[in-house]
Amino acid sequence: MVRMGASIVGTWETTQKTLLGEMTGLTRFWEENGVLHAQNLTEAKGVEGMEIVSIQQLAPNHYLLTTRITKPLAVTVPINYYIDGDRLTGSAKVKFLPESTITGRRVPDASPTVPVT
Repeated sequence: MVRMGASIVGTWETTQKTLLGEMTGLTRFWEENGVLHAQNLTEAKGVEGMEIVSIQQLAPNHYLLTTRITKPLAVTVPINYYIDGDRLTGSAKVKFLPESTITGRRVPDASPTVPVT
């Protein structure tokens, strides 16, 4: 959660290129009472228990997400997102693996202000 402007607000379809292949996901970001929240709407294939632990806005278009994954192994993964309008680029780095690249696009018909319950 972060108390700043939120250009990341909305629903994002992302693709992460890893050693295991491409993983796609859908994540919703919304702002409520000045606090930014996030929720994974889908789990990437081969990954279980992915939870967004924190979100930090480092610059107007740069966000650092800290995620926790429980399977295939328990690990915390920092993810950097850079927002340019309706496009997203970024990277994720697990300690002992090479950095993976992330691309994404904002899903235009999703409501960015209403959380999924």
